[in-house]
Amino acid sequence: MLFSALLTAGLASSAAALAAPPRCRANANYKGWPSIKHAFIFGDSYTTTGFNVSLTQPAPGNPLGNPPYPGWTAANGPNWPDFLTVKYNASEVLTYNLAYGGATVSSSLVAPYQDTVLSLADQVEDLFIPNYAFNGQWTSKDSVFGIFIGINDVGNSFYLGDDVVPILNKKIFAVYDGLVKELYNTGARNFVFLNVPPTDRSPLIIGQGAESAALIAKDLKAFNRAIASLAAGVKKNYAETNVFTVDAWQAFTDVLNKPAAFPATAGYKNTTAYCVAYQNGTPAQDTLNPSCGVPVNQYFWLNSLHPTSPMHDVLAEKVAKQLTSGPNVEGRPRKMDKVHVMVRDPFAGEATLTTATMENHNLNTEVINETPVASISHILLGSKIPCVLWGNYLLTIYGVPSIVDSIDFVVPDNLVAAAQSLLQNKGLGHCSDPEYCTAVAETRTSPAPTAHFHIGSEMTVSIYAQSSALWFLPCLTLNQIHCSPDFILASDSRLPPPRPGRGHGAFHASPFPVHIPTSHRLLEAFVRLVIRSIKGQHKCFAIAMVTYIGEYVDGDGLLDEARVESRCREFYSGLKNGRKPMRSLVKDLEASFSESTG
Repeated sequence: MLFSALLTAGLASSAAALAAPPRCRANANYKGWPSIKHAFIFGDSYTTTGFNVSLTQPAPGNPLGNPPYPGWTAANGPNWPDFLTVKYNASEVLTYNLAYGGATVSSSLVAPYQDTVLSLADQVEDLFIPNYAFNGQWTSKDSVFGIFIGINDVGNSFYLGDDVVPILNKKIFAVYDGLVKELYNTGARNFVFLNVPPTDRSPLIIGQGAESAALIAKDLKAFNRAIASLAAGVKKNYAETNVFTVDAWQAFTDVLNKPAAFPATAGYKNTTAYCVAYQNGTPAQDTLNPSCGVPVNQYFWLNSLHPTSPMHDVLAEKVAKQLTSGPNVEGRPRKMDKVHVMVRDPFAGEATLTTATMENHNLNTEVINETPVASISHILLGSKIPCVLWGNYLLTIYGVPSIVDSIDFVVPDNLVAAAQSLLQNKGLGHCSDPEYCTAVAETRTSPAPTAHFHIGSEMTVSIYAQSSALWFLPCLTLNQIHCSPDFILASDSRLPPPRPGRGHGAFHASPFPVHIPTSHRLLEAFVRLVIRSIKGQHKCFAIAMVTYIGEYVDGDGLLDEARVESRCREFYSGLKNGRKPMRSLVKDLEASFSESTG
């Protein structure tokens, strides 16, 4: 009864109560908070409700799925996703809460309190992508993606000090940014980022003394600046997005300073301590234990770190107000900086040189100027270095919506150094900060290139050794890429045309040829990568790529499944038809490949 009443009340009242002028104009992917039908939520114990992707799914009348409302929260009652879904909603929103208590952005960077905790990376790659990314039940325009993460990243690392924390935070946000990119590649366009609350004021930190409180407060501020920077970068780099930021730090600070400022928290009597008798939860939200002096819901802190439900009510209202007001992060689409690359004129003598200028190419997934790709290909081929286009540029040619932030080519292993030297001599500079560069970070989810260059701050040109991308094919030669059935031209008439939201499509016919793998070889490369990566660090990426090819390339009729290698075909067919769970498919794939042929 409580759930039904809250849901009805939320639908009736939220639109009028939350009106506020927007700060930024929303694009076509966001029609307002009432238009949202799905919410995918990621985070830690401040966010989790104990949702299990294998049990009852969100549905009309039961918008949070499982467990029964309000779920297993750390708030002794509804938490902010609960309130957002049933009290501050402006329509019926089906909420998929993939958050997990104790989560950090990446467990390999900041270890959680238990090995079984699912990090943000796990939530995106192991929960969202396999179960929801391409299930056809949501769209870019009717969904929001909310991320509230960082409490444990800061709490489990702040004590490492100034020599370590800034470097660690750079690595954390390289992963965070990469995960947002993965969500974008599945169709996510409306992002809500919550920053980290002032946990320096929690009993846990206060009990550690003033020095610890000051140290974590410093890291919290740095982490929140990085969240703001990440949000701005998302909007700047991906113009199709609508980006909302919610200042959880300020909301918590306002309540801690003056609980009566908000109706939901006006009943708080204690904002500095917690009662041990309440710390593991109580039978009711207003339970009174005489030893505690006041009921549990009059304490801000349920235990040493987690706030009680009224604070979550305030936070949910703040999120809903921002969603009603509109996106509040502005940005401009990125453009490539001006880089001059010398290329030979195919219609002139050997000694004649012209300048191809890679300038003002708007690198988005709908309109991509192919000039820099063709120019780099021509430079390599002109020096007798066989090269094949790779990466997200390649995906856009096949009509797979992708964020393009790198021009990637595969070359024979023994010619990587020659290709690197050649491109450097043509004006591309080496990476100035390889230790922290996201292009080669150890935490990246996809294989790193063997060599790379930067064009401005946003774009890279990368060289992959054949042994890391197309290792199962014979060594690339000029004759092979021209004549082999494993490769076609990027201008092949069988490739799709440009389509809004579906990438570049086929290149124009050009005297500067660009060679690409056929669709069946591309699929095979990703299927093989599922079981090839050391410790499985690229498995989720590879499975996602296989899924994208099935959704877009095969969906367009561009994949001849009969030409796929038999073991890879068996895996792909099982994935496409849903005959077995993913774990079983991967196990069967591993068994089908011997070490000598994998």
